Amino acid sequence: MLKSGNCAKFLVMFSCMSLFMLDAVPTYSQEKDKGVLEEVIVTAQRRSENLQDIPLAVTSFSATNLNDKGVYDLFGLTSLAPNLDVVQNNGRVKVFIRGIGLTLDNSGSEGAVAVHQDGVVIAYPNSQGTSFYDIERIEVLRGPQGTLFGRNATGGTLNIITRAPTEEVKVNARANFGNYASREFEVGVGGPLVKDKLLARAAFYKVDRDGFGKNSFDGEDIDDRDEIAARGKLKWQVTDDLSVVAAIDYWDADDSGAVVHTFGSAFGELQGVVEGGSGKPSFRDIASETEESRDMRTYGYSLDITYEINENFTFKSLTGYRDEHSVKKSQYDGTDNPGWPSTNINSGVHWSQEFQLNWDTDRINSVFGLYYFDDDVFVTNTVPFEFAINLPGDIFDERGHAKTEAYAAFGSVTWAATERLNLTAGVRYSEEKRTTESSFQLRIQLFGLDLFLPLNNKRTYDAWTPRFSIDYALTDDSMVYFTASRGFKSGQILPGNTAPPLNPEFIWSYEGGIKSVLFDDRLKANLSAFYYDYTDLQVSQLLGLSFTLTNAAAAEAIGVEAELAYLLTENTQLELVYGFLDNEFTEFYTQDPIFPELGLLNLKGNPLPNSPKHMFTASASHTLPTTLGDFDVRVDWRWRDTAYFDPYKREVASQDSYSNVSMRGTFQPRNQNWSISAWVTNLTDKKAYITNYISLASGGFPRNGDINDPRTYGIELRYEM
Repeated sequence: MLKSGNCAKFLVMFSCMSLFMLDAVPTYSQEKDKGVLEEVIVTAQRRSENLQDIPLAVTSFSATNLNDKGVYDLFGLTSLAPNLDVVQNNGRVKVFIRGIGLTLDNSGSEGAVAVHQDGVVIAYPNSQGTSFYDIERIEVLRGPQGTLFGRNATGGTLNIITRAPTEEVKVNARANFGNYASREFEVGVGGPLVKDKLLARAAFYKVDRDGFGKNSFDGEDIDDRDEIAARGKLKWQVTDDLSVVAAIDYWDADDSGAVVHTFGSAFGELQGVVEGGSGKPSFRDIASETEESRDMRTYGYSLDITYEINENFTFKSLTGYRDEHSVKKSQYDGTDNPGWPSTNINSGVHWSQEFQLNWDTDRINSVFGLYYFDDDVFVTNTVPFEFAINLPGDIFDERGHAKTEAYAAFGSVTWAATERLNLTAGVRYSEEKRTTESSFQLRIQLFGLDLFLPLNNKRTYDAWTPRFSIDYALTDDSMVYFTASRGFKSGQILPGNTAPPLNPEFIWSYEGGIKSVLFDDRLKANLSAFYYDYTDLQVSQLLGLSFTLTNAAAAEAIGVEAELAYLLTENTQLELVYGFLDNEFTEFYTQDPIFPELGLLNLKGNPLPNSPKHMFTASASHTLPTTLGDFDVRVDWRWRDTAYFDPYKREVASQDSYSNVSMRGTFQPRNQNWSISAWVTNLTDKKAYITNYISLASGGFPRNGDINDPRTYGIELRYEM
């Protein structure tokens, strides 16, 4: 429920936005200029709609948008949507929206932001880092999506929509060459195989890049890239009313990417240095006797069957299957002394089945559905101890098999009460069964310790997640909305981990917003304010010799977001994306595993991990037409506030505020299908931590994590027909 103090803050912010936008709505009309902002179509509510007409906080990026901004994977989306942060640690993608995301690094852990590709969920964080290629658009849905998307969407949803087969022959190709010997290639081809009946599309992607740093122990590159990916789609138009789309994709990475970096000791000296080893020589290098490596393979299939029963009813069946196998080798002690050579193996398959029925009339738009999800994953996390005081055969070993079955039924109805007023109500019921068969082993022969624990658990979770919304059109181009919704993140049982099963995480969200296209389609202004009330928030915590999750009793957040795009002239556009977030634990009593002598601590008032208070991106682009062609110049300036990476608000586990400037210049010849661009990212070569956490006392409290990319630059050739 809304607490009185924060309710007042929320209402004040929403009222101020309303007054601002009502004052900005023009009361006159004039002939439109030639240059207008483009209309954006999204499928955030399981149907195609104008982004400006739906009562949701949604940001959409077309393929052209992504190319102009130089974004080719999820990590490049950070700060381009309000309060959106995408980071990586030890190969796992961590997506945060409004401060909610994946805080844990263990095998079997799941994030709080759902990631979908063409409607099919990608559940494994390791598999979400595939590069964008042959993309049609990306949709970022902010706030809990408990009704239409269900489980593990308390933070929001990222929808990746790839290019579909077309009636006409379509070809696109891209070649990118940059520093660090970077070579990136992409090609996509689509068109009819049998006119009006059978359409196809195929795409291929390849990237190679030298490392951003070195391992001083063996001189090998780290943080390099060697990836290959491919996708194929086939569309069969069975009848005018029935279509079938089958798709398959594959991604493989074999490199030393996603290395675990160590930033020294949080308190004192690294144990490996005490025992005579050396630490890393520079910010981007590491010192590790382990040959750091990432061997990652994932592929998937999907089948989309759509049948238009009549002008009011449409039935859809969406089947998805994904397979992952990954082996990640790292060392966590940050020195070249024998230490913690960790081998992490994830091997799993999951498949999902969804049935949807859309019912649309002049006054009612609705969707009803059934959903099933089945997941089998096998994980191993092995660390043979190699410190000087240990003996051969000493080991830390977590391993197990986890199975998840999830069922859901959902429905959402929007009623046009008047020409300007819409009312929406929806609800989803979810039930989830989790079973683990696993074990934990710790053997330290010096102390005569050989502990083996079978860890078999079974739990069932269920939840009701409703949503209520009202939206009102102030004018033909401006609307105001208010939404109350509930989100559900399943409880978890981490295979091989000694922590007890976790309770589900719930969130109530209250959000108000205004969407406007003003001044003859030259200014787009979307504003929102929200209040979150969390229960049993899942938080990462060090417990004994491994990281695990615990439930914080309660937390809350309040925030404001703005997305502005202004067409200053026909050839000049300005953009501003801003997110303000103020969140804190309101009830969380726990011990500090690093300083257990302090006893039970009250973390009330501490911010949630990875939640900078302010994030914004300011952009400017200009097109200079000439007789030869168009010259386009674009500058993006991203800035993010200080962030803490654990719930204890430690300075040694944080990152100060910093900014990142990117520039891009493109020449598009007149009446040609090709273009050439020059680009640079991180222009000032700023060094920053994107994750930073404190690890085990036995290693001397190493600060582990990941770092941002250095300054990169290059040229890009693009062809599209």
